[in-house]
Amino acid sequence: MKKTTLLFIGLLCTVSFVFCQKNETRLNTSELLAKPNLDFEKVKKHLELQSNYEVEDGDISKQYNLTDEDINIGAKIIQAGLIDKGYKIPSKEVYKSTVENVFGKSLPLCKNLINHEDFSVYLISQKNENIDELRKTEYDYTYDHLFLSEKFGIIFYVSLLDDLFEVKGANIKINIPEKLVARNKYIFNNDKKQLKWLFENDKVFLFQLIDVFGYDKDDALNEVILNDAYKKYSNEIPNQTEKIGSLFFSKNCNGKLQIRKNLLKYVKKNTFSNNNRLIEALTTYMSALYYGDKDNVFKEDPSIIFTEKEKAEIVANIAAIETPAYNKFKEIDPSVWDREGTAFYNLTTAFPKIITIIERNQFFGIPEMEGIIENLAQEAPISPPN
Repeated sequence: MKKTTLLFIGLLCTVSFVFCQKNETRLNTSELLAKPNLDFEKVKKHLELQSNYEVEDGDISKQYNLTDEDINIGAKIIQAGLIDKGYKIPSKEVYKSTVENVFGKSLPLCKNLINHEDFSVYLISQKNENIDELRKTEYDYTYDHLFLSEKFGIIFYVSLLDDLFEVKGANIKINIPEKLVARNKYIFNNDKKQLKWLFENDKVFLFQLIDVFGYDKDDALNEVILNDAYKKYSNEIPNQTEKIGSLFFSKNCNGKLQIRKNLLKYVKKNTFSNNNRLIEALTTYMSALYYGDKDNVFKEDPSIIFTEKEKAEIVANIAAIETPAYNKFKEIDPSVWDREGTAFYNLTTAFPKIITIIERNQFFGIPEMEGIIENLAQEAPISPPN
């Protein structure tokens, strides 16, 4: 990093930037810096300061710690590079509504969120750190924390300035990582073509959209993530497909149950006589709510983290898909639908309080549940699971 930085500082005063575009348009230094309203001297200053971000001799007293100003300069450069790649900066109103839609209405209340004057940071845990330890990593560029900047109309992650520039002989060009382009175009420009690239090159981010932020409003995203997660969990030993339930049901930033209704709709639409794999995974998750995490596959045992009311609501949402499908497909393909009775019937036979809670809460507003409960008595008696 230092060699490139020193070369850049020497060149900065005498050469033009080459701002790479498809039509190879060239901009001189003042024109380029004016695009994101950059301060020419600050760029030089912070490039030099960041040359000590990593110290070779291990003397941390010489180490430079990034500041808000470093982040803002980087954001301005990223914005300029994104524009050059065809990104359309959303209005502040569109930016706000999109962030709320994708990253959640309760985001400002999250303990993982740190607000600054010009941007906010949502901390993404890598090693299940406690919140105090996680906060220490806010400007650690080895983490993929989510930075949100309404001011510049983008999302990004920490990048050292030296990583945003590429020296080509006597020229310099801004070099924005492709995943920043794809993330911003997908989220704010509704560019669905970016989904394929992100799935192939930035799958972790797509998984986080659903798992961390609860974004389930894109059917194409739901499909690729659910199918990929199921494949991954089914290949683990022991089989851990019940873990997929954690994508559907979680606690939000307020500690309340969050149900991804559109994921459930996807399962309902994609359960057939010869394919019940997702609903089977969810019924196994349903059992874990009451019998516990026997195989120790969950980060947090679902039988512990949810209240009795929340458990019953989760069961009701799964049963509203499983029971009609079982009744419809059992006779068509009994080799696939080979359980004697529905999972809902088996579970409520062992835990009848579930029915009481569902009825007490007006079936949680799920139209199918009243009829499902009324018809339970018609199912053959089943011995409770061990």
